[in-house]
Amino acid sequence: MPGGFNMKKILGYLVLSLGLLLGLNAATSNTVQADTVSPLPNDTYDFAVTTTSNLLDGYGNQLPTTVQAGTDWKVFGEFNHSDDTFFRVAPEAFINAKNGYLYQPMSQNVRVYDNEIARLYTNKGELLGQRALGKGTLWYSDRMIIVDKMTYYRVSTSEWASIGNVVPE
Repeated sequence: MPGGFNMKKILGYLVLSLGLLLGLNAATSNTVQADTVSPLPNDTYDFAVTTTSNLLDGYGNQLPTTVQAGTDWKVFGEFNHSDDTFFRVAPEAFINAKNGYLYQPMSQNVRVYDNEIARLYTNKGELLGQRALGKGTLWYSDRMIIVDKMTYYRVSTSEWASIGNVVPE
């Protein structure tokens, strides 16, 4: 019931509490514990939220904390469960990779090669119609992503140039 009593959630907390008190592991084979998180180098990766969503705990339970689209979070680890990847953005809080994208913050200029234009892409590596950067032009970039083994540099809020068409300066 929305806003009301959730017996399943209360029972889950009770089982977890009893397990902790008795030194038992309350997780089942379907859950992923937070201690299975692979660490990532500190201050290396950030996560840009593109879809407003709730954070999850280490067992996949939804937390009451909502993260808004358009916000960025430092990433401290990741884990894969089923076909999903989750990133740790707080000591006991994770976000699904489907709700945004992982990037490396940086500050540099990139130049389009003199002999070709640079087509533009989304943060998912999808071509943005006919949009392109002119030959030999210089652009500021504040983040880099890797999608399907291809590196892209952000050149506007939601447009990315492929490393195949630009060179960092």
